Amino acid sequence: MNRNLIYIPICIAATAVVALWLEDPEHRLNDDVESVVDMAILEAAESKESVHVLQAVVDAGLPRDVAEYLAGIYETDPERIFAEEVRVDLIRMVENNLDVISEFSARSDVVGFNTPQELGESAYEMRWQEFVDDMNLPATDEFAVRSLMTEWETFNLELVEQFNAGLISLEDMQNNVLTIENLQDRLSPYLSADQLVDVQVNAELHSEFLQQQREADSQWLRDAGYTDSIVDAARENNIVAVQELLGIGVDINSATIDGRWNALTRAANNGNVETVGFLVDSGANVNWVSSNHRNALIRAAGNGHLEVVRLLASEGADLEYHNPQMPTATALTAAARENHSAVVEELLFWGADATGPAGRAALRYALDLGNLEMEQILRDRGALEYGQRQ
Repeated sequence: MNRNLIYIPICIAATAVVALWLEDPEHRLNDDVESVVDMAILEAAESKESVHVLQAVVDAGLPRDVAEYLAGIYETDPERIFAEEVRVDLIRMVENNLDVISEFSARSDVVGFNTPQELGESAYEMRWQEFVDDMNLPATDEFAVRSLMTEWETFNLELVEQFNAGLISLEDMQNNVLTIENLQDRLSPYLSADQLVDVQVNAELHSEFLQQQREADSQWLRDAGYTDSIVDAARENNIVAVQELLGIGVDINSATIDGRWNALTRAANNGNVETVGFLVDSGANVNWVSSNHRNALIRAAGNGHLEVVRLLASEGADLEYHNPQMPTATALTAAARENHSAVVEELLFWGADATGPAGRAALRYALDLGNLEMEQILRDRGALEYGQRQ
């Protein structure tokens, strides 16, 4: 489609939404999502550079995570921001963010909203109700059955939420979950044998249904921009926000749209040892690798964050990971290149190899920087200059 033809309706919509655009950002999206999206596309087209696109789109009223999505498209193919499928995606993502904008929490960037899993749980509660109604039980028995079913459902869901938030281990959850057999035993004074079998079938269907909904959550949360939110929270050392995001089902290892960051690598890069510790304890993969071949250890080492390096190394971080095309690009060389002697020494303490290509490269950095302390540390561990042999 001709680009100029697309400009016309966008410009008309932009003119109509100017007053809305000038209002407080929290209220811009509540009246006309499509108009705000059209304004954002127009602002993006006029901004020329992707870094300016991001700010322009945020100023136009879109949530930052959605703005980053549009800026990323502009960076790879500026003309594609006018594609109808991109516009549809933006509208859907903004609509998914409306609850966050209207119920913004002062203590974090995370608030409640209805994920597919939560919607599924509500649907299942209605199915429980219909299930009990069909039994035509006496009023007192019906009340008891409903109460027991609700108690069973609530207890198990709370366990899952505690596990997702990193508050309990998988073993604790599995050991404490109330089984279907447990529910049948508790219902046996009120239901017949056939009804108890029906309870089992219904509960098993519920377990399968919830699993499907949890899988749907992952894509839904990405589409809504919440996978980037956990990275932002980790960058700010906001453990409360990280915990809440995990509690609503965000994958702890989820990456930004460009694949360059996840929560652990961002926290490590910024030296946020508390958040790094929380993420590792909650099951984060210490050896997760970004699209540009960085892991958390390399990020922390290159920035001189000694405590984070120590924590990651003690948790089994791969000391020798490197870009497949660059055998010298390890955490050791990242620390040496940036003149962090204490980090070099720490990595060697945990077993980083100073005798291979990375050790030679690290020694070369020490020599070039004139860092005699780092040079001696590396030589003591067997590092040789290029051209020397063992």
